[in-house]
Amino acid sequence: MLRTILILSIGILATACVRTSTLLLNENTAMISARGTAFDTPASVFQKTLREAALITQKRGYEYFQIVSTKDATRKGVYVAPRTSSTKGTANAFGNTVSYRESTNYSAISGTELIKPGTDIAIVMLRSDEIQPGQKGIWRASDVYTTD
Repeated sequence: MLRTILILSIGILATACVRTSTLLLNENTAMISARGTAFDTPASVFQKTLREAALITQKRGYEYFQIVSTKDATRKGVYVAPRTSSTKGTANAFGNTVSYRESTNYSAISGTELIKPGTDIAIVMLRSDEIQPGQKGIWRASDVYTTD
């Protein structure tokens, strides 16, 4: 029991940052988009997309879905760290005269590449009597939840 809770918790945390949205195109066709953060992997984003496809399939009363198209929606960018400066100075006094000498050092501008994985899929939802023998790429919605 404890092991199951731990596995479920890890699965939830691993996909907690992935956002999904679903657009129904008609009665049994949907477009599902998933966007991850720079801390997500393409695999975790795709897994979240499959779960969303299974969820919408079951909510609409279907048992199966087929992915009919996929599109990579990965976004790339650069985080530029702000430039910093450090100033040091010395003051010397001699009589009524004060002299001040300073030097300023600037850090180099640095950038870090950020990759935010994303995917868009189009699915067709099917009932068992709509599946042809040998039809490929069919997912049973209930199986998507049991294969973590």
